[in-house]
Amino acid sequence: MASQVGPRIRFLFGDLNGSTDQALVLALRSATDYRGIESFWSGEHVTVPRVDIAHISERRLSRSRTALLTAGLLAGLYVAGRGFGLFAGGDDHRGDLPVSQ
Repeated sequence: MASQVGPRIRFLFGDLNGSTDQALVLALRSATDYRGIESFWSGEHVTVPRVDIAHISERRLSRSRTALLTAGLLAGLYVAGRGFGLFAGGDDHRGDLPVSQ
């Protein structure tokens, strides 16, 4: 692996691009060495032999947290829009002046 990503690499982080019985192909995002120094990559493809892999993990977004965040953002945008008068309607007549006849 040293010829592909450098010496003493402990962790690789990337997107799985393909796999065979013998190796995984990653679109590499970062590599961390044994001293904890992280180097960033821009999606270069790296073939990692399965015998060199000690552990594989997957990260996924939480659907419930994502839904709560989306609802909170939409509510905040609505409140901000109402505050700036971006939405029409309602009984808000603060800018109306009485007309004398």
